Amino acid sequence: MACDNIFDINYISKYYNNLGEKKLFKNFIKEFNSKIDKKVHLYYSHRKDMPICALPKLKVLLISKIGFLSFCYNFYFYVNTFDYYNISISQENLKIIAKCVISHEIGHILDDSISNNKFENSKILTDIIQKMIDYNIDISKDDYNKNTLPKELEDSVVIFKKNLVERESTAWEIAKNIIDFKSEKEKFIFNNPSFISTLNTSVPLGIIPLNPFGILLSFLPPIIKYSSIVLTFFHKKRAGKSPRPFL
Repeated sequence: MACDNIFDINYISKYYNNLGEKKLFKNFIKEFNSKIDKKVHLYYSHRKDMPICALPKLKVLLISKIGFLSFCYNFYFYVNTFDYYNISISQENLKIIAKCVISHEIGHILDDSISNNKFENSKILTDIIQKMIDYNIDISKDDYNKNTLPKELEDSVVIFKKNLVERESTAWEIAKNIIDFKSEKEKFIFNNPSFISTLNTSVPLGIIPLNPFGILLSFLPPIIKYSSIVLTFFHKKRAGKSPRPFL
């Protein structure tokens, strides 16, 4: 077992509360803003079920309590899967995980190629949807897999996933150049396969599952949710009101 106190997983929420929750992220963003040529803002939600992500054009990080706690639970799931090093569940390690996550998301904001990457994703998604129509694919079925998908459609799904992996890898490399490691433990967690795996599964990047269309459909709720948040922000700004959730 790689995490010797895995049964303390219920303490994660308590440790997060002790660290100040939103204040923890505000402090890290302030620290990173002093090192980069862009001012990054924070939208934080205590109640919304919203995964951690970046809006590069707006230079905004979207973070929620539920999203970060879910990330931590997934991280320790991966840690406990591979028996190579003990990363215990502690308040100190939770703080390091938050720092690493913030650096990665800021990496997306600093990535000059992300617009092209997203444009390519849009084209690939459009192509996949068209092929699903052409092949009369019923996405309600769960018996599609690598062996039963039309080869042309499978290739498009693989290209889509590769594009996402490339985007995440670029952000990780940028983060590595802006983060100031204050201990070997911080460096180890940042470079840990479990941390990288958790980042990758925050968006659907796993091996093609039994029904690979779940990958594509899982993008729709976040897109709708984030669009609503962004529209609220602009409506407040246009009305001359201060968008209070932002740092």
